[in-house]
Amino acid sequence: PPGQESGLIGIAVDPNYLSNGFVYLFHTTIDGSENRITRVRDVAGSGTQATVVTPPGALPNHPFRIHNGGVMTFGPDGMLYVSTGDAENQFTPQDPTSWQGKILRFQPPNLSFPADNPVPNSPVYAFGIRNTFGLAFHPRQPWLYGSENGYLVGDEINRIVAGGNHGWPQHEGPTSEGSGLVDPLLTVDPQPVFTGIGFYQGSRYPAYRDHLFVCQWLQGEVRALRLSQSGNGIVDDFLFADHGHAFGVTTGPDGNLWVLHGPSLGGASEVGRYVPQNGPAASIELVSMSGPVVGGSLTVGVEAPAGMFVGPWVASQRYAPPVPTPLGVLEAPLDALLPVVLVPPSGFTCIAIPVPNVATLVGLDVHAQAATADPTTFGLALTNAPSIQLR
Repeated sequence: PPGQESGLIGIAVDPNYLSNGFVYLFHTTIDGSENRITRVRDVAGSGTQATVVTPPGALPNHPFRIHNGGVMTFGPDGMLYVSTGDAENQFTPQDPTSWQGKILRFQPPNLSFPADNPVPNSPVYAFGIRNTFGLAFHPRQPWLYGSENGYLVGDEINRIVAGGNHGWPQHEGPTSEGSGLVDPLLTVDPQPVFTGIGFYQGSRYPAYRDHLFVCQWLQGEVRALRLSQSGNGIVDDFLFADHGHAFGVTTGPDGNLWVLHGPSLGGASEVGRYVPQNGPAASIELVSMSGPVVGGSLTVGVEAPAGMFVGPWVASQRYAPPVPTPLGVLEAPLDALLPVVLVPPSGFTCIAIPVPNVATLVGLDVHAQAATADPTTFGLALTNAPSIQLR
């Protein structure tokens, strides 16, 4: 339906996508009366077997179709986390029986309720949410963060606490000691209209690794936050870019920062990339695109001139010190060779690597590197060697 914050609002890819092809959609019904989560299966690039996996009436829409939330992400525990707005009803965020004004937690693929949720026999994971456009897990810790659109005091960045009451509508911004409410990490007034958030985990911007990037829709800015070691504070906060109104931000499979732009709150229209200048002629990236890596998959992104051959491999250790060779610095020994790829005209391709669900793999550091061959110049070289920790 037209208008406001309705339509296709959220999307999440199942960690076991390589085997089951499942994708989850948070969307408004055609008549605009409610929101639902529907699971589809990717078959040859088409969504099939659409199955509504939320009960009828669980997420009613507001007549003005606002405060729906709808952002979804998989956690390192394999569960699906979903934000819901209060639908302009100030009673729902504090009502434990309502699914609105909450962070919800589900067990895929049928979205059953995990037995260890804070509210028994319920998907409710956290309370007191007004409206959230952004959810993101820390890439190295099981910490969940969310953006919050405020009313009078300002917009917030919150570390979401299991069973925690994040205040709305009782309170906005920092609270007094002993209130029993969860304080935000950051409150900004006047409201910048926080939308999407995401952690950077690539190697293109080493200084920003593990920083939390936040879209400020109203100013058309993206800010970067460096968190404290505990994850409960912000030690650095600065403007990263101001190139347009953004709804979402994430690390792309090429290791660059990808941003979803749109001219109005009615929807996004393009995906842009922040690409550092003077980068290597050919490079690879190792990125976890969704949810847990162990039992899911890693993505190796290859960016190089079109027509180049790239032979990537992965390793569980690094040479210390790295080994100089005539082709460049060899940093990762070859444990497992990946398919050699011919870079297409777009200059980018990626390879998905399934990771077995084996407990001993959790915490393992994985490194990648690649040999490149340019058939036009007969040039041979080695790429960079990014790393990632399995979780």
